[in-house]
Amino acid sequence: MSARNDTASPLLARVLAADAVWDALGGVALVAMPFAGAGVSVAWWPVLVPVGAACLVFAGVLAWAAGGRNMTEIGAVTAVANAVAVVVAVVLLVAFPGLAAALQFLLVALAVGCAVFAVLEWRATRGARAG
Repeated sequence: MSARNDTASPLLARVLAADAVWDALGGVALVAMPFAGAGVSVAWWPVLVPVGAACLVFAGVLAWAAGGRNMTEIGAVTAVANAVAVVVAVVLLVAFPGLAAALQFLLVALAVGCAVFAVLEWRATRGARAG
């Protein structure tokens, strides 16, 4: 896939850039959580560290796209990915009711942020495609 310049939507660029920051912060928090002494068992590191690392990589892709390259395509995929992340967070919260309070808070915060960005990216992508 070639990098296509896509500068028609400054709104989408801002949304992708903000989501890149959000994903980077979430990724750092997920990676640090098992080792931060916040009551989260170190046994969770095989789940949290790779997911956090994936968030950091995804933040890099979003930052790259926010520069005007393939924004509409990446924005559409990102909207769906954020919606899936909300579902995964809710499933984890329901499946593991005894999670440490810090991890529960982080999952809820990430789910709310992902829900907001799913809507913003979906609407901004549709707007960019329409005009």
